[in-house]
Amino acid sequence: KFLRFKKQIDDKVEVIQIDDAKAYGVHMGDAYERHYVDMSMSKIKEDIATGLDTLKQSNVVFLKVLSKGKNISFFSFIDDIKQRFYMLEGTDGSPFELTRELFYTDQEHSKLITQSKYRNQIVMLMRKYGVDEKEAERVEKLNYTESDLIKVSNLINHQKNVKSIHQASRFFVGGGLTTGSITYIGYDLSSNSENKPSIGLVLKAGIDVFANPATKKMIFRAEVAVLRNKFSTSNPLLDHSFTQTSIVLTPQVVQNIYNAPSTKVFVGLGLDINIPFYSNNSAEREYAKGTRLSFFNNDYFDSGYISIPVVAGIVIDKKMEFSIGYSF
Repeated sequence: KFLRFKKQIDDKVEVIQIDDAKAYGVHMGDAYERHYVDMSMSKIKEDIATGLDTLKQSNVVFLKVLSKGKNISFFSFIDDIKQRFYMLEGTDGSPFELTRELFYTDQEHSKLITQSKYRNQIVMLMRKYGVDEKEAERVEKLNYTESDLIKVSNLINHQKNVKSIHQASRFFVGGGLTTGSITYIGYDLSSNSENKPSIGLVLKAGIDVFANPATKKMIFRAEVAVLRNKFSTSNPLLDHSFTQTSIVLTPQVVQNIYNAPSTKVFVGLGLDINIPFYSNNSAEREYAKGTRLSFFNNDYFDSGYISIPVVAGIVIDKKMEFSIGYSF
């Protein structure tokens, strides 16, 4: 019945009642129009009815504009029950729902029926507006999805499919520094030891997929990184050094907590799958009379491990990202 709206990201939130706005939108983003529509109330995921559920409710809602043209406009509306699609001929009147109903034929739920009335509705529009009959015949396989219905809406409007202006994903490459230190398990090497922190290089590449391409607020990130560190530790009895090169695979969820067009501040959480490789492994331990013998080999190292990375950072001008992270 209302929406919360900001003209600029730093402005105060305005509460706008549905009766006070005929339409609203976001620059380079989604647009919505107010319409009085009938909404089917049948469920399609849980608690599916036995027998056809014809219950409808009428309401004034904001419909999301998916496509507009000279013959029809195409909309969607999502609530807790399901996503519905609507079409409007011309500019007057009320949009009508493209209906698809699911129901069971008996109490035992032995057979699920899908009634795809929307296909007949679309065929009638295609014939009314002179769409090629061959295209109308293909409607028999038309899915009840946003992408399929946008394509058929463009056919009815005799216009080409327009590629979305919103980037759904992006690739990235980057580099930076990584730090680490040695931990020995089963060896008491802490006394008088000098365990030098290592600073190494990291190269990474990956892909970001936006949960909502229009707002780009939540991001699903898949990343691969190559890290290289040189470690060393020493005490009166031991000198040990080696080089570790790791391949790290990281699925991650990133959330922009500040989401202005040119500047974004984000936090992220994910899972590191670490695959390490070791080289230049040199370890000597001092025995009686100054004798020093090598006793470490690569079998002592982890062959792989899991860690949890936490990251925070800033994106500037949509191209440069600076971040800092820690893995547990």
